[in-house]
Amino acid sequence: VIPCFWIYRDVGQSIVLKSGSNNPYGMWIETYASKEFSDATDLVIEILNDIAVKSPPGQLALMTKAFKTSVMHEWHFWDDAYR
Repeated sequence: VIPCFWIYRDVGQSIVLKSGSNNPYGMWIETYASKEFSDATDLVIEILNDIAVKSPPGQLALMTKAFKTSVMHEWHFWDDAYR
């Protein structure tokens, strides 16, 4: 799920800079742009990086594959919504 957290944070932080106060998605934007969400995301990234450093090469390869697959799913989610 970390790609979801990471991408939602980045999208929220990007959108918050451009959205107006009457944006119907304001609560969503504020949630994912918030410091609390960013801090939680950073913590999960740090934990997973620590696990990755300690993982054997085969496990690291599986983690990398899962991460890339999840990123692709997130990209398709956003791209499909955009199109």
